[in-house]
Amino acid sequence: MGGLRVRAAQNHRLGTAANLRLAALLGVTMALGIVVASGIQRTIDSAIPLTRGCPWYLPVLWSLTLAAVGLAWFARRPALAMIAALGVAALSFYPGQPDAFQAYTLLLVVLAALARGPVRPPRSWLWWLGAFPVWLLTGVPVLLPAIVLVLVLWIVVDARPAIALALLVAFFGVGHLSPSGLVFVAAGIMLAIPAVVRLRRQAVL
Repeated sequence: MGGLRVRAAQNHRLGTAANLRLAALLGVTMALGIVVASGIQRTIDSAIPLTRGCPWYLPVLWSLTLAAVGLAWFARRPALAMIAALGVAALSFYPGQPDAFQAYTLLLVVLAALARGPVRPPRSWLWWLGAFPVWLLTGVPVLLPAIVLVLVLWIVVDARPAIALALLVAFFGVGHLSPSGLVFVAAGIMLAIPAVVRLRRQAVL
């Protein structure tokens, strides 16, 4: 219990705005991780070797994306902006997929913008970045509900990962203009409300 109290107090020194920025940054990086893992998974399923037959720009794009995500934690902001710009340039080779191009570009631009803040995200969040990609690449069904459940229950300790999950769900829901997409948007909003309320309380305790 003492350890949980210490963890819950780690973000009290930051204001609500700073914590929301960090939560949004985590959500964007998780979304980029899912996009890269989905691309790799589709390449594996189609039996296209990464060294032969796979368009050259895809491994380059994936590498630049992962580098940008890592730089958000460990490097100076100009380096992140440069890598994000290179990623957008690599995206220009996407043939006939304007929606994917726009969504991917938006994520990279938002990542560069959010990382300009003075406070870096905690390194203890790094393992969240691999949770959804591991589920996608391994295909273990039980992993997805387990990840979501842990993120939701983690509100007691830190509400920011739950807000990141809410943004992630809403983002992918907006990308699908269908009844199922609206359900995802509604689920993201419903999760974000209690998480933001909890975050405000944690920030002022």
